[in-house]
Amino acid sequence: MMDAATQALVQDLIRQEGRSMLQYVVESFPWTTRDNEPLLLDLRQMADEERRAAEGLAKLLLRHHARPPFLGAYPMSFTTINFVALDHLLPRLIRFQKDRVADLEASEKRILQEDARMEVRSVLDLARRQLTRLERLAAGETGHADE
Repeated sequence: MMDAATQALVQDLIRQEGRSMLQYVVESFPWTTRDNEPLLLDLRQMADEERRAAEGLAKLLLRHHARPPFLGAYPMSFTTINFVALDHLLPRLIRFQKDRVADLEASEKRILQEDARMEVRSVLDLARRQLTRLERLAAGETGHADE
């Protein structure tokens, strides 16, 4: 059985992963040119990885007979990025990702249950890799990064 504090923290992380800025960006059909299609494909791949990480957290809860949370709506602040070109979104995505890494690092330290800590560490490792990928994309490196 999972303790209540860990369960609440994992549920919060699922909501954060499921309603991240990256998820919003790929669902909001950002403006792009044909030249930026590879960038959009990279972002979609990262969003899919993030979604799978949230699913891993949800499966952890289910193994402990706890319910995954309702994701709810995206933060209202994300609506300011509707209809914005992808190259202008990258700096915002990088800032968001840096904050996400810091939040995940803090969350990992608060979890005492080993299987939950390992699952959160996996999400943290993904977030770090994605931050590096976003920084490379902002620097003009195109194509899918080998991770």
